[in-house]
Amino acid sequence: MEIFNFEKDIDEFLNNKIAVNCITEEDANQFLKILKDKYSVIWNNGDILIKNNWEDYAEKTCYFCNNTKRLKYGPKNLIEDYEDINEFYQFNSNSKQNSNIEENVNVKQSKKRRITILEDD
Repeated sequence: MEIFNFEKDIDEFLNNKIAVNCITEEDANQFLKILKDKYSVIWNNGDILIKNNWEDYAEKTCYFCNNTKRLKYGPKNLIEDYEDINEFYQFNSNSKQNSNIEENVNVKQSKKRRITILEDD
């Protein structure tokens, strides 16, 4: 199983070609935070990505997205039968390639917060 790389793999993920497995809850939190902040992904039911639902399947938790940036999740063994999913990737929040994306997200959030504070004054 390859490590998911946002810069290289995000288009296939958003177009329902790959699913991403998060084997730790920390990874699930990080993965969903980036999807929400940088790619405006929401849950399939329209909710904002706040709760990761990782505890439902623990290390078997996989996330996949339909073509409208709506996120779904389930255990890997169930998703393996999903006809549009071609591959599974593992997300590792400690991976250098993913940390660069997170740094960019944090910078954008900080700028937005500063702007909001200045506008409120």
